[in-house]
Amino acid sequence: MADELENVEALLRKYQGGERNFSAIRLSKVDLSGQDLHGADFSGATLWEVDLSQANLAGVNFTGADLSNSSFWDADLRGANFTQTNCSGADFCGANFREQISIVGLCMGQT
Repeated sequence: MADELENVEALLRKYQGGERNFSAIRLSKVDLSGQDLHGADFSGATLWEVDLSQANLAGVNFTGADLSNSSFWDADLRGANFTQTNCSGADFCGANFREQISIVGLCMGQT
C-alpha cells in the first residue's frame, strides 16, 4: 500500500472511494486536520509529525503504528486501537476518548 500512496490527496481520494486499508503507509509532515477517516486501518503505518487535529478517527486501527510527534488535538478517537503503537511526542490535547480504546503496549516516550 505504501508505494500506491504518493500524497495526501491520493489517500483521501482512495478513502472517499471506499478504501479503508492504509496499513504500512508512510507519511511525514502532512496535514490531515479535520478529515473524516473513521474506520480506517493504519496498522503498521508510519505517520511522523502528521497533523490529525480535529479529524474523525473513530474506530481507526493504529496497531503497531509509529505516530511520533503527530497531533491529535481535539480529534475524535472513540473506539480507536493503539495496541503496540509508538506515540512518542504525540499531542492528544482535547482528544475525545469517551468510549473505550485499546492501548495495550502503548509507548508514549521516555519518562
